Amino acid sequence: MEKDKATKNLEDYNDVFADIYNTLLFKERLLDEKHLESGVTETVFKAEQGVLSRQSRDVLKNYSDFGTLGICSLGIENQNYMDRNMPIRVMGYDYASYSKRLKEQDKAVPVITIVLNFQLKPWDKPRSLHETLDIPEKLMSYVQNYKIYVFDIPFLREETIDSFRSDFRWVAKFFKAKRLNSIDGIVAEKGAILHHTEEFLHLLKVFTGNDSYDELWTELKQMDGIVLREGAVEMCNLLDAFERRGMEKGRQAGIELGRSFGIENGKLSTLWELVGDGLITTEIAAKKAGLSEEKFMEKIKGLHII
Repeated sequence: MEKDKATKNLEDYNDVFADIYNTLLFKERLLDEKHLESGVTETVFKAEQGVLSRQSRDVLKNYSDFGTLGICSLGIENQNYMDRNMPIRVMGYDYASYSKRLKEQDKAVPVITIVLNFQLKPWDKPRSLHETLDIPEKLMSYVQNYKIYVFDIPFLREETIDSFRSDFRWVAKFFKAKRLNSIDGIVAEKGAILHHTEEFLHLLKVFTGNDSYDELWTELKQMDGIVLREGAVEMCNLLDAFERRGMEKGRQAGIELGRSFGIENGKLSTLWELVGDGLITTEIAAKKAGLSEEKFMEKIKGLHII
């Protein structure tokens, strides 16, 4: 539940939502964030024996530009576990959107829902209604099918990740680094901005179980000139803060931040600091960096810190 909430909080921003759809589904810049409005994510329906039940979807946006896409409703569902009945769930969410529109007007509008899989293994459950059912061959052609679009975020290709223009780019980099247990996940080009810093750091906190991410946001707000308008932070400043925090806290918290977020130089500096403090050996430091001792020392010398 907490993981769903953390991802929803970030995806609910129009710039992030539009970027996810444009990059993953449309593969072109079709959605304009200016034309997105939040839709109703909770519906009430009568279940068996007339009992009222509630159904909630993660994120829903209504889109209206009277141009290429016209009017439609677009949803995102986040998955942190495998659900073989996901096509049926998506059918229910989409039906609720169609039904609501028909109660308000004579004609419904198109509804699309995509599923984002944040698990560290590819989606291996049904992607269509037919796959969830045991359908006799004689009936196959008569049973309507319903397909879903599933995207495995930790497995996205680098070129896809680099196509994101919103904060979701850093989310995808984080999950890929997490899957690979990599220290090379994030390299921030000059001028890159993280627009929704608090939500992004909270997402990292929830998915790593490390309170240091929330603590870092508190520290950033107390630093002059770091937090820009509406909570934005330059990625270089954020990564510098990670590195400083790793140096100051040293030890386990600093290493964990470096591993999960993938700051190569900051990680190496922190590891060398620990070696210098006599807390770990050069052999252990090299192993944590995923390098041979020889290569580790080459990189350390390249950083001019010895």
